[in-house]
Amino acid sequence: MDDDKNEWLNELPVNRYGRRMLTLEKARQIAIRSPASWCIAAYGLGYTIAKQTAYPGWSLYYVVDQNNEPLRFDDLDAAMRFLRIQLHVHDARILPVASSIIETYRASLAAGLQALRLRENDQLPPGATV
Repeated sequence: MDDDKNEWLNELPVNRYGRRMLTLEKARQIAIRSPASWCIAAYGLGYTIAKQTAYPGWSLYYVVDQNNEPLRFDDLDAAMRFLRIQLHVHDARILPVASSIIETYRASLAAGLQALRLRENDQLPPGATV
């Protein structure tokens, strides 16, 4: 199968919103014929894996579980092991995460935790919400 033509997209089931889903079963089938363009991306506080389409329709299709949620791995090594062992993909791109996004997230999380502590101690100012 030729990755440049994105032919594998036609094999994906469609969810109720019309979005194609890369189920684990389909990911296994596609990885055999099309082992290129797999990647690992930050997802929540962990990582997920995806198949990237070719230009001009560049997009990522995350491998989803039975609940149609992206598979999530606690660390990069776990995602890499999954690709190697489950999909037999030995070369995956790791998508960069902007450090400013991470710092903004951490600051927001810290502010939220501080507000929760204040609320627990009845020190939250009137009208303030968490």
